[in-house]
Amino acid sequence: MAFTVVADDWSEEGWNSAGLDKSGTGAAIGAVRANDCAGNSGTVCTVGGWRVDKQNPTPTHYNIQVQRNGVFGGKSSVGGAKLPMDLVAQIGSMNDPNEAKKVTATARSKELTSAIQSALSQSVGTWSIGGPAKQPHGRFRFYKITGKFSS
Repeated sequence: MAFTVVADDWSEEGWNSAGLDKSGTGAAIGAVRANDCAGNSGTVCTVGGWRVDKQNPTPTHYNIQVQRNGVFGGKSSVGGAKLPMDLVAQIGSMNDPNEAKKVTATARSKELTSAIQSALSQSVGTWSIGGPAKQPHGRFRFYKITGKFSS
């Protein structure tokens, strides 16, 4: 694989509840597909009590976050990935009538999907409660995807 997943900045705006059971996050992360991660804010997928959402993008990266369902009026993120917009645009169409282009697009989608899932999984592993005892807050480290497609 030609992609590298690297640790990036910390978010201090994560889920703020000690004793969080993150065991369901893996199923939601496993349902993520690269082609669904493009665009503005919205839900990428939902599995059980967890979802993967697109948050407000930066000018160059999509902001993909793992969040707990059913949280109202508070932060629910436990992990996040920064996905370069140009990579999603380079996938191509998996429905292209040209068979060679379709094969390339499918391979690229799988390759980028794997990198996104890796970034989200690593990020969820960093989630913790931090800050002063009087004002604790959830935090996690974003992971950024870098590199180029191998095909």
